Amino acid sequence: MTETAVDGNFKRLEGEVNRLLEVLEQLRVENTGLRERITSLETSHRELETVHGQAQTRDGQVRERLEKLLSRLDGAAL
Repeated sequence: MTETAVDGNFKRLEGEVNRLLEVLEQLRVENTGLRERITSLETSHRELETVHGQAQTRDGQVRERLEKLLSRLDGAAL
């Protein structure tokens, strides 16, 4: 191989390494953004689970009160 061919190969390799480093940096930035998004979604999920639990408790209380009222109405109708 001639010196010019070797230089050409090194330049191509150098260019490919630079391109791959740019891709790596883009992927790192994307990864950071995705991790932040995951953290945000996990926080929202926990908040929604709390609200859901509160709604279920409230629904149970309402159901219990309605059942008592219906029972009283049934008793009064006799």
